[in-house]
Amino acid sequence: MLAEATARGKKNAPVDTGRLRSSIGYDSVGRKNFVFHALAPYASFVEYGTIWNRAQPYFFRSLERAKQNLIRRIDMALKKINKR
Repeated sequence: MLAEATARGKKNAPVDTGRLRSSIGYDSVGRKNFVFHALAPYASFVEYGTIWNRAQPYFFRSLERAKQNLIRRIDMALKKINKR
């Protein structure tokens, strides 16, 4: 899921210099937790917009889409198991 969210985030991020796109990734925090991030200092301004610039959502849409795909894959796997 995290690899998919990272790939989608990088694909959907607006590009000027490429710094925002290259700052998108994830890190593990402990054995079972991960943090999906965009580390460019202005990442939140792009995501949410400012009084001068419109929002260009790329981050949470990517994470939400990856989450939906994961849920769909789990549902399909459970249905396959239940058919046995």
